[in-house]
Amino acid sequence: MLITEIADKKNLLQVGSAGPKVKVLQEALIKSGQELPVYGPDGKFGAETKKAVEAFQEMVEIKVDGIVGPETAKELKWYAYPNFKKAEFKCKCGGRYCNGYPVEVDEKLLYLLQKIRDHFDEPVIINSGIRCKKHNQAVGGASRSQHLYGTAADIVVKDVSASRVYTVANKINPKGGVGRYKTYTHIDSRDGRARW
Repeated sequence: MLITEIADKKNLLQVGSAGPKVKVLQEALIKSGQELPVYGPDGKFGAETKKAVEAFQEMVEIKVDGIVGPETAKELKWYAYPNFKKAEFKCKCGGRYCNGYPVEVDEKLLYLLQKIRDHFDEPVIINSGIRCKKHNQAVGGASRSQHLYGTAADIVVKDVSASRVYTVANKINPKGGVGRYKTYTHIDSRDGRARW
């Protein structure tokens, strides 16, 4: 289950909530550095989990209310994938056209990239993540590039050829996009298979 799937505007996680979504929340809180020393990830949202949620919300500078909705889940996703940081996906326009984050990075993309990282056990370098429209045009990107939606990354895996990365990405991502280039590999989490 993806972190961003644990809560939405209609289905908040709060004191009294219980089940697999709460356990996923608790595991992400622990990865973020929050402590659940008495009960751990038990799938029950009690006072200890509320305190950890409040500490997390304060740490990432969002509204502190001890309730997990889309905003808290969106921030937590960065702690579920320990080898990637938000700044790595920032638009490369350098602030000329946008603030660096015209869209959110799709968690399915993070999941795929983490699987590639785990497979090779080597760092994955993000050459291009999010792109604003003007930067995408400046670099000759497709008008409907997945980079515009936060669903794509062009990557290099340390000490691994682009063709080997392509082969593994092709297996890991059978329903999304994978592109082979001479020096890097494109991977995206679109709904629908695409290969080039």
